[in-house]
Amino acid sequence: MKNTFPEFARKTAEEHRKIWDNSLVIFDTNVLLSLYYYSPETRKSIIEMMKRLKSRLWMPYQVGKEFYMGRVSIIQKLETLPNNIIKDFDNLLNNAPKNSVFYRILSSMSDKLQKDIEKETKHSQQSINDDKILDTLESIYNGRVGQPMTQDECAAIDKEYKDNIANKICCPGFKDSKKENNAAGDFYIWKQMLEKAKETNKNVFFVTEDTKEDWWRKNGNKLIGPRPELKQEFIKATNGLFFQMYTLQKFISINSKYEKQPVNNKVEEEIKLNKDVLTKEFWDAHTLEVIDEIPSIDIKRHFNELEHTINPCIDKIYSDNYIAKKLMAALKDIKPIENLGSYPLAEIFAQEHKTKK
Repeated sequence: MKNTFPEFARKTAEEHRKIWDNSLVIFDTNVLLSLYYYSPETRKSIIEMMKRLKSRLWMPYQVGKEFYMGRVSIIQKLETLPNNIIKDFDNLLNNAPKNSVFYRILSSMSDKLQKDIEKETKHSQQSINDDKILDTLESIYNGRVGQPMTQDECAAIDKEYKDNIANKICCPGFKDSKKENNAAGDFYIWKQMLEKAKETNKNVFFVTEDTKEDWWRKNGNKLIGPRPELKQEFIKATNGLFFQMYTLQKFISINSKYEKQPVNNKVEEEIKLNKDVLTKEFWDAHTLEVIDEIPSIDIKRHFNELEHTINPCIDKIYSDNYIAKKLMAALKDIKPIENLGSYPLAEIFAQEHKTKK
């Protein structure tokens, strides 16, 4: 069966280690741009790992192009984000019922939040003309970037991508087909990885924070691995080489094991926070599941009304920026009021209801 279905074949630990030692490591654009969002400590840890992997790194031309096009807007966004977060937090506070525990908790955080944001901003921000992250990546990837494709090659890729979309064939970039700009970007990255693997006879580990179904095989929300069609195409195009995908968090964990380089717990926590805490699914799981257990219709209605008022503010606060993550983590687990303990937001409302009774 393994020979008939190589795209599903599992590797032993020994086989995986051999593959690892003969592989290219390719970081997606979103991973490189995420360096601007992380705290200095986490950013340094990721960059040090990349430096140790330097001899195996390669950057598709499309990734480099997207990185250069994206970094300026991110830096500009981060320059205004701290004030926007404070403004949105104040808006959140102003919309909370003044006699609620929720309001007391938020108001008790206000001054400290502003100081924390100002402190973190000083350590985290880059400037467009003095960009240390750009300088570092340009040094690491010197001589390790793919060349631009010819017009004929681009035309062929564009045609194949459009044919896939028209025929509803799922491929990298399929979920981006409605985008006005760079809809085929992921498809270009995929094709460039295939060509590099063939050219070098190397396996490929692709590290991405893109979790859409046009890249991943999933079981519910759990990422299993690359889509079988992608593995099959890779095996066929490269005469049997191996293709695997990881999120940054998973890749760091595996690299730590193979390279015997321990990862700081705070770094792991922040990278996990980047993936989990700011998703709507995470927020819902930590509020609605608790509210559903509250028997009182009144408290449920009260909370639902409050959610309707506050959620637009919360949605504004959602951001990839490290400072915003700290805010949302604080809102999820707060201990500023004596005898209240530590509760997610929904539990705070439950506590308020019990107190009133």
